[in-house]
Amino acid sequence: MFAVIASLLGVLIGGLLPYITNKQIHKHDIDKLKLEHNKEVKVFTREKYEQLIIKLYRLAYMAYEGVYYRSRNENLNFTMETFMMLMAEVDTLVMLHFPLLEEDYEKFSKQLVKLYIELFAGSFEQCRVIKEDFDREADNLLKVVKRHANEYTQIVTS
Repeated sequence: MFAVIASLLGVLIGGLLPYITNKQIHKHDIDKLKLEHNKEVKVFTREKYEQLIIKLYRLAYMAYEGVYYRSRNENLNFTMETFMMLMAEVDTLVMLHFPLLEEDYEKFSKQLVKLYIELFAGSFEQCRVIKEDFDREADNLLKVVKRHANEYTQIVTS
């Protein structure tokens, strides 16, 4: 009787051992895939953040460039369509990927739109007044962007 129990126990342990080993290997593979996925998400987010910052600087540059040309009574070096397309790209990036920036970006974009409308249709004196408000919102947005940079640019290294 003891021999039968011992042989059954041996068969049972022999059958469970590969199952337990395979389960541990499977868990390890899943953990590794999760880590790789998290790293890819962080890299993607960082790339999108870099794109956002470049586009924000381009928008600000267009504003300063527009004020400069208006001060000299010259035609603007870009079209309203170019401006609107860039604004749409930035709006999309903020909306889809950077919800922590939405509120401050909205204030910035409202001032930017006011400035561009004035650049294309208004007086230079009014442009200067609106540009001061734009400068304040641009500075504020830059502070917010810097404050959240670590959240959006941190890359998992393990």
